[in-house]
Amino acid sequence: MFPLDSEEKKVKLSCEVKGNPKPHIRLYLLAFLYYRWKLNGTDVDIGMDFRYSVVEGSLLINNPNKTQDAGMYQCIATNSFGTIVSREAKLQFA
Repeated sequence: MFPLDSEEKKVKLSCEVKGNPKPHIRLYLLAFLYYRWKLNGTDVDIGMDFRYSVVEGSLLINNPNKTQDAGMYQCIATNSFGTIVSREAKLQFA
């Protein structure tokens, strides 16, 4: 639950993954992202919306917007052995 009157103006959705070899992050511009996020089943386009960033797997949303950002999020992590999808996490505004 994100309070609409929050002075922080940031949301952090954490994604902790364990694996062997350890999943890692590469530059998004090279299209080798090993962490991806989905909002309501659709990929979050980190390259097209400056408000979104991925830091060590966690999704950071700057200046969250109730209309655009509320919904169900999932983290997708990939390494050379495969892909795992997290349970859904619901982001609500109040």
